[in-house]
Formats: sequence, C-alpha cells, structure tokens
Amino acid sequence: MALLDESNLLAERARHAKFRTNHVGTKPNEAELHELGELVAKRKRDASGAGPSVEMVEITALRLQIVNLLSPF
Repeated sequence: MALLDESNLLAERARHAKFRTNHVGTKPNEAELHELGELVAKRKRDASGAGPSVEMVEITALRLQIVNLLSPF
C-alpha cells in the first residue's frame, strides 16, 4: 500500500477538512470596538441567568457519587 495512494489522499483531505487552517482578521475602529465590548457584556449577562438549579446540581452530584460507588470494577 503506497503512502500517496489516492484513497489515502482522500482520507487525509477529509480528516484535515475539520481543522481550522484559515485566518480571518479585522481591524475595528474605536467605536466598533466599543460596540463589540458592549455586545459581549450583554450576552454574558443574558447567559448567566440561565444556569442550572441548585437542586439539579445536587441530584447530578449525588448520582455521580452513587455510580462511582456502585461501579462493577
């Protein structure tokens, strides 16, 4: 089996298609940079209110401890 076989090349191309090899850059001015900062802060505020409930966290932690305690090993 040759290293440069056509099937090997196609498989390598498909595998490398998942990698991020292209770069996109930008140079915002001060106003655009300020708008971007405000948008990031707004999205962080919006996302922080949607956390899991305390009860769900406790149930998940307890379940994990039980699974580890009763593992078949």
